[in-house]
Amino acid sequence: MKKVLFLLILIMLGTIGYNQYRQLRKFSPPNHYDYEAKTKSIDVNYYDMQAVERYFELCYEIGRFARQAWYNHGIDVRFPDESKPQSVQASLHYRQLLKEVKLLEARLIQSKELKSKGFDNRAIRYIEENGIAPQLYHAHRLLNGKTLHRGDEGEAVWYIQKLIAKQYKPIRIDGIFSQETEDAVKALQTKWNMYPSGIVDMDFVNKLLQNHDRNE
Repeated sequence: MKKVLFLLILIMLGTIGYNQYRQLRKFSPPNHYDYEAKTKSIDVNYYDMQAVERYFELCYEIGRFARQAWYNHGIDVRFPDESKPQSVQASLHYRQLLKEVKLLEARLIQSKELKSKGFDNRAIRYIEENGIAPQLYHAHRLLNGKTLHRGDEGEAVWYIQKLIAKQYKPIRIDGIFSQETEDAVKALQTKWNMYPSGIVDMDFVNKLLQNHDRNE
């Protein structure tokens, strides 16, 4: 009889303890719900200020939404109960918020890194909108889809001559696509197993810049 009574007392204490734990758990949400804004790593003067504002809104919204789900419905959005649609839906929304903030964060971090290398907001916007590598910016902006060949003149020719002189041999850097420049282009195209047309296009520029980066 005593053993039965003792067992009943243990069950009662266990039930009370579990209920107290649930109450404590309900009002003690995990600290990991907070998403800390990387204010020291991002570009707060990014060309698109709406993106910056959205980033900080998301940093707040992620923690707010997660705590609301916890307090109101007992849902841990990080570890949803797959058997409950409401839990799964809340977790899905939480992950979408995280995905959006991380994408924005990556853009803002990259922008700050590019500014440390001398790019400004105009250049960064051009790089993003055209989907090009930062090292292609100057050539892409100057060529703008055009090709260069013997007889052309201008800043784009000067820029290409400067790159060629660093990789091939010293040539005249005067912004005039002369026979000397064409011969240098052909020599590099042959070296890189490209058709030696002597014409500068974006494929040639891309190869030129790749080798330039390796030699820096």
